[in-house]
Amino acid sequence: MALSAPPSLEEPTHLPSPGKQFRNQLAAVVRSINWIYAIFWSISTSRPGFLTWKDGFYNGEIKTRKIANSTDLTADQLVLDRSEQLRELYQSLLSGECDHRARRPAAALSPEDLGDAEWYYTVCMTYAFRPGQGYVCTSPKHNSTLTE
Repeated sequence: MALSAPPSLEEPTHLPSPGKQFRNQLAAVVRSINWIYAIFWSISTSRPGFLTWKDGFYNGEIKTRKIANSTDLTADQLVLDRSEQLRELYQSLLSGECDHRARRPAAALSPEDLGDAEWYYTVCMTYAFRPGQGYVCTSPKHNSTLTE
């Protein structure tokens, strides 16, 4: 299993998304095989040889539901909206906004709204790694080494 390491602060964070059709296809695949999330990595524009976050879909447990106009949304749309809410929270944290609730709609997430899996998915947005590089546990006590 390849894990990633945080990129330098110079990595662009507002790359264009692959698009709504791609996101819907990714969501359908993730839900069909009951994965908690999927992440689409792309070649970095500022760090040659590295892959960075391009898009993703979260399908896991939701600690706190915050949904605007939930009566009009299907179950599929609610799940898609959660992935978008997690992206928006990441962008607000990255921008340094401290008072998330004061400047954002009631349906927006705050850090305290996230469970462990949601946090892990959101933190993955900051990661970059070299293909073929992995994180390997060398003992049952999880003394770890990085290998290439």
